[in-house]
Amino acid sequence: MSEAAENITTEEQDAPETKATEAAPLLDKPLDPKAKAITMSRFGLAAELRNIWMVTCEMGTTVEQILEGSYWANVARLLRAGDEIIVRPDDMSWELVLHVRGSESLFAHVTKKALYDLAPSTEPVPVPSRYKVEFAGAHHKFRVLRDGEPLKDGFETADLARRYAANHQAAVER
Repeated sequence: MSEAAENITTEEQDAPETKATEAAPLLDKPLDPKAKAITMSRFGLAAELRNIWMVTCEMGTTVEQILEGSYWANVARLLRAGDEIIVRPDDMSWELVLHVRGSESLFAHVTKKALYDLAPSTEPVPVPSRYKVEFAGAHHKFRVLRDGEPLKDGFETADLARRYAANHQAAVER
């Protein structure tokens, strides 16, 4: 046998051993014979398998009221087990994350996952004495009143309305 043929034969014999030793480090431990591989019907993108809903509740609504199944009567038919609901009041002072365990035609079974306090990290601006800041509903949002009369509305947060009242007071005093 020639030297070239001898080299080819040796390389061919070594090749399967090399492949086996390369694959071995990928497994930390032997496969569990009882473990069943996941099927495609149980695997998918979260956006396709569940919905994430956003709810703006009215000011003054409590977390306890939101957790009541009958609170969801008007939308329960849209909810599926596994859905997530994010609830915020009009003033966005807190955020509640819920998990839907199941729903019926006029009732939803929800569980609280998390409750976040979204209070501003800075001290609120004091409102001058002649001014008042109030929430005027989803359309008008926060409103500034001066001597009981509406001055301006449409502020996203109470803090922005208080800042406007303080700036207005400073401008009037000049």
